Amino acid sequence: MVENRYYSYYQFFSVALVVFSAIFVSVSIFYNYYGSMNKKNIKTIYLIFSLVTGFIVTRLIENIIINIHLATMLRNIQSNFFIILIYIMSYYIFVKEYRLVKIKKMNTKIIFIVIFLFFIFSLKYSLLLDTYLFDKANYSRLYTSLIYLNVIINTCFVYNILLSSTQLNNIFNNKILSIFISVLVIVPLLIYALFASKKHIYVNFIEIAIQCIFCILINLSVYSNREDGTNLIAFNRIGDMCIDFIFAIDMSGNIIYKNKSVRESSFFSRIEKIDSNEIKALFNGEVNVKANHLGKEYLLITEEESKYYFTYKKTQLKKLDTPLGYIITIAEITELIELLFTLESKKKKTEYNNSQLISYSKVAYEIEREKELNTLLEEVINSREEQMEYLSQMISSIKDKTEEQLFEDSINNAISKSNEILHEVRETVSTYRKYFGG
Repeated sequence: MVENRYYSYYQFFSVALVVFSAIFVSVSIFYNYYGSMNKKNIKTIYLIFSLVTGFIVTRLIENIIINIHLATMLRNIQSNFFIILIYIMSYYIFVKEYRLVKIKKMNTKIIFIVIFLFFIFSLKYSLLLDTYLFDKANYSRLYTSLIYLNVIINTCFVYNILLSSTQLNNIFNNKILSIFISVLVIVPLLIYALFASKKHIYVNFIEIAIQCIFCILINLSVYSNREDGTNLIAFNRIGDMCIDFIFAIDMSGNIIYKNKSVRESSFFSRIEKIDSNEIKALFNGEVNVKANHLGKEYLLITEEESKYYFTYKKTQLKKLDTPLGYIITIAEITELIELLFTLESKKKKTEYNNSQLISYSKVAYEIEREKELNTLLEEVINSREEQMEYLSQMISSIKDKTEEQLFEDSINNAISKSNEILHEVRETVSTYRKYFGG
């Protein structure tokens, strides 16, 4: 026997809302497919969209079908989809996106296996749905308790975001992020749990509204963390293209911008506020301020046994004559400093080698000078001996052949000739002495 159902205005608007949500989810899926560059979280995003899609499809069939048993089964599936969806959404926001809790890969698999087993067990024994009519569904206490539990968990995570010293979102600070999550997640779920526990008829509208809100939240998350920059302001795009590290701070010291290099670096701490004169506070680890020979400061960062060098520049931001804050640009100069140290070491080594060469050249010079002087003296001595021998022979020869007066004249001529020869030798020795400094 086929049961008839009465279609009220409420059911008509319910179908219209489901159709609208289906269109919105389809657009969101395409937007995330072409716009999301966050490959690590894309699986979780599409798992959420799959749950929303399954919820919408079953709700659309349930709103038009006339078989009460099949409609009850579809509503039971929807209730399970909804509970799984809100917990997967919390997992995506607080674990995958903002990493407030670290869960190992094996533990993640165990969690999803437990969720799947709960889904099967809940469907079989209808744990989440008490009674169902075409225009009204009464959910169990377990259903509302799971929603309240999710609200409590989300509230604790939002509180952790407020206490975090790290800016978790690329665009919005932690306070704005907490407001977004509270308004778009916690408040709707709390209202829905209250309506479900009171068995209010309009709980169906809130269910569909929450599905759309979750899609909005994912789109905002993708928008604020996109890496291609098509929907971000030009400053973000240019800053992310720069390999240097860029910070923007306001006059109160709040860090309002970090470029991609900063976000992906392990050198920097995750603080959100600093004194603009304390650049060292931006870094992790031990930081020392050094100065080069020109008096310009640079920073030395020590991590274990490694050393890294950075230079920085702080520029004031102004609108007309009103200061707005500062842009701090930090560049790593480790390779340059190490090259300078290498050149300095080679310079000192070259200077030492040159000093050794100069010493060696002086020694060689003295040795060569001594050799030349010895050679010269040897030549002088040999020349003098030859001249004296020659003079003696001349004297003996003349003495045998000449008379007394003629002998004396010849002797005087020979001595004069010898003196001329010796004079030339003396001049040669004097010249060598002047040349060699002797």
